[in-house]
Amino acid sequence: MGRDGGKREVRPGAKRVGDQTGGWSTARFPGRRARHLHGGPARGEFHLLLDGRCIRLHLYEHGLVAAAKKRVHAVRYDSTGVLQGILRHTGVGGYTDYTYRLTDVDGARVTLQGRKGGAATGKFSGREEWGAAVHAGVTRAQLPDAVATLNSGGRVGFGKLWLTRDQLGAGRESAQWREIE
Repeated sequence: MGRDGGKREVRPGAKRVGDQTGGWSTARFPGRRARHLHGGPARGEFHLLLDGRCIRLHLYEHGLVAAAKKRVHAVRYDSTGVLQGILRHTGVGGYTDYTYRLTDVDGARVTLQGRKGGAATGKFSGREEWGAAVHAGVTRAQLPDAVATLNSGGRVGFGKLWLTRDQLGAGRESAQWREIE
């Protein structure tokens, strides 16, 4: 049901993924359903107009949904990685560009961009809010398991890096924690 009380029909395979009342947990994508992204209504909503298209970002307790380039991406905080890039531009009218690379439930790369200072084309505003929410969500979802793995003597990976209680490494190279300053 929509906010106005009228029924909203979602056809199988449709790109429409629900409304802002928390209906995203059964969002439909071509050939699949994205489940368990929300713990209720959207926690944050960001829109961007680019070349006449509306690009949308919706944040939820357990993930986010980004609609861009004729595709809807569902990202679960418990199964994605976050690679953040920061590029500072100095000089008159200096600004900082932020890029967040995530992986959606299908394994596709999702890139979110924001800017602090200066005019921005093709970048979401409110980067401080949504960037912090993405980092906090991923940390909240993944840190307990990572700590449990380390405490049980296991190994935790972060891209090319890995660590244990005793070592930090990349590939086959490693160093004992006591050797690191």
